[in-house]
Amino acid sequence: MYTESGEYVSRGSFIIRGERTYYRDVPLGIAIGFQRSPELGVIGGPPSCVKSKTPDIVELRPGRFEPNDIAKKVLRILKERLPQDEQRSYKGVLNTESVAAFVPPGGSDILEGE
Repeated sequence: MYTESGEYVSRGSFIIRGERTYYRDVPLGIAIGFQRSPELGVIGGPPSCVKSKTPDIVELRPGRFEPNDIAKKVLRILKERLPQDEQRSYKGVLNTESVAAFVPPGGSDILEGE
């Protein structure tokens, strides 16, 4: 696109023209789960996708808790859902760093009923 008469845009800049589209009433949320097959690991994404891969999920929404605090809470919830004998065998895979990779920046809350 080119600049109109009287406009100046420095080198490397660009112009965006057109109407803005706003999407309202879009649910914000992410789910974090522990997948056992086909590969062992922590997965995250839209709740509908994560639910199709594993029943062990925790859903997050925008809120007031810091990402590190949420990662620790999600990890505790996921570990509580595992049988006691399996918790030790998944210790290398199910850790705070792997959960924190899926927690969005900013504040979050855990959805009730999870």
